[in-house]
Amino acid sequence: MNRKNFVLLLIVAASLVFGLAAQNRTSQKWEYKESCSSRDMNKLGDEGWELVATTSNGAVQCLYYKRPKSEP
Repeated sequence: MNRKNFVLLLIVAASLVFGLAAQNRTSQKWEYKESCSSRDMNKLGDEGWELVATTSNGAVQCLYYKRPKSEP
């Protein structure tokens, strides 16, 4: 087998392996939380929550968090 064919075979094999591995992965599930107070930010961060969005309606500001959903 010459070098060109070997490299081609290696690429095809790697593509198959990575393709099969990608099929076996499940998509990440998330849980979400809304808070209209910034007092809890450090506590929520310690619990694994990540701030992803904010909204403001006059004096009220709401914060939206997400974290990976734990499997039961």
